[in-house]
Amino acid sequence: MSETLIANVPVAVARSTTTQGVTSCPICHAFYGPAQGQEYLLKAPALAVEAAFMSMCHFCFRCRRPSCPQCWDAVHGLCGACVHEVGLIFRIESAPLPGTLPLPSRQAQTQQSQRKLATPLSLVYIQAGQLEQPPIATPTAVIAQRPASRSTEPVQLVAPERVRMSPFALRVRRIELGLTWFLFVLLLVLVLLILAATFFVSANVWLIKILHVDIRAELTYLWQLFLSILQLIRHG
Repeated sequence: MSETLIANVPVAVARSTTTQGVTSCPICHAFYGPAQGQEYLLKAPALAVEAAFMSMCHFCFRCRRPSCPQCWDAVHGLCGACVHEVGLIFRIESAPLPGTLPLPSRQAQTQQSQRKLATPLSLVYIQAGQLEQPPIATPTAVIAQRPASRSTEPVQLVAPERVRMSPFALRVRRIELGLTWFLFVLLLVLVLLILAATFFVSANVWLIKILHVDIRAELTYLWQLFLSILQLIRHG
C-alpha cells in the first residue's frame, strides 16, 4: 500500500524523512499523513496536526473519544469499538421492529457524515487501522516516516546511572541522617521514661531525683485539665 502511494507522490515529497505531520487514531490506530497540497503540515507543530485531525473526526458520545473516518459508524452514530461492544454489526443497520420507522435524527446524522467525508481533507490515512474497510477512493498522501511498529521482542531495561554527589553534599547528607536518628532515639527514650514512671512508682521517684520532674503529677494535672475542658464544652 505504501509503495502505491509513494508512486503517486512527487519525488521531492516522497523522499522526505521527517517524523512530523503523522498522527494516529486513538480507537482504531490508523495512521494519517498530510494530503496532496498540505505539505506544510510536515513542518507544522504537533498542535496544528492534531487540530487538522480533530476537524475530520466524529465525537463518540458513548466512549467520549474522537473517531476517525475509517472507524466511524455513521449508521449507528458510534465509533467502531462501541459498535462491537454493544453487539451491533459495523456499518450495517439492524432490521427495525415491526411497525417502526427509522429515526429522522439518525438519517440526518448519516447525511451529515457523508457531506463531511465529501469535503477536502487535510490528512489522509497512510496505514489502515484495526477496523479498516476498503474506501471507494482515497486521495494521494504525502508519505512521511511513520512511527516504528510495536515489536514483540523483549525490551532490555537499562539501570539508571547513580548521581554522583559532591563531598560537601555527602557531608550534609550524613549530618541530616545523624540528626534524624538522634531525635528518633531521644523521642523513644522519653516515651519509655514516661511509661515507666506511670506504671512503676520507683521509676517515678528516680526521675524526680535525677530530673526534678514528677511525671505522675504532670500527667494527673493534664488529665484534670482535659476533664475540665470537656465539662466546659458540655455546659457551654
